[in-house]
Amino acid sequence: MGERMKMKQEKAEALKQTILNVAYELFLTHGYEKVCLADIEQGAGATRGSLIYHYRSKETLLLLTSEKFITETFSATPAPTRR
Repeated sequence: MGERMKMKQEKAEALKQTILNVAYELFLTHGYEKVCLADIEQGAGATRGSLIYHYRSKETLLLLTSEKFITETFSATPAPTRR
């Protein structure tokens, strides 16, 4: 794989992660129902095409951000101690 192709893939992966992070923050701040794809696009500096290419729908972003929320919540919570 050429260097140019590798850089293009890295840029696409960075944008994909940015879209997910922006969706996560917007859903937490405003709630899923009040956030539209245009809000996510604008926050991520993405086009509708790139958003749909990476995630297909707002519902897909909800599922992935929910996973992220659960993972972060439970990995940050210490295990209960037994007495």
